[in-house]
Amino acid sequence: MRNIILFGPARSGKTTLAKRLQEQLGFENASVDYMRCLYYAMYPDEKQPDIKPVMRKIEPMLNWQLERFLDYNQRGKYGIMEGILFEDFLQTIDRDKHFLIGLGFCKITPKQKLEQLLEYETQEDWTINKTMEEKRKACEDGVTFSHEIKKVCEKLNCPYFDTSFDRDKVIDDLMKFIQKITL
Repeated sequence: MRNIILFGPARSGKTTLAKRLQEQLGFENASVDYMRCLYYAMYPDEKQPDIKPVMRKIEPMLNWQLERFLDYNQRGKYGIMEGILFEDFLQTIDRDKHFLIGLGFCKITPKQKLEQLLEYETQEDWTINKTMEEKRKACEDGVTFSHEIKKVCEKLNCPYFDTSFDRDKVIDDLMKFIQKITL
């Protein structure tokens, strides 16, 4: 059994899947978003639209978490890390110990993604207090990033799951897939 690394754009289903793995299979969950928010809380002046520089700065925290997963493994537990991760970091991950899975929404337009966001948005979603323009921009960026994620998955030879439509079914299928590869 290996630890799972889920990566992809916001609103692709990473957190939903991680919570289900935690609840149903006992995975230890590490949220990259949480680590990034912690960094911003410590260094608020560094918050900026482009998160890549901050992601490079929190890489030691991410690597520390991956090492903690190896400790969990020795006790018969496994971890899942989920978040927006970039190719240069993903290339450094030991694939014998951690299984990479990309999520995204390449089969949808930004307009369709915005319609989905507005239909399914909850009070817990990070987009809830954003303006319509910010939500529209997030959907455009998400579709663009999804295409990048799909290419990264092809390059790194890891599975990519598209959550453009019927996300719940895709997540159910992913749960079965992860159970098959981890048990």
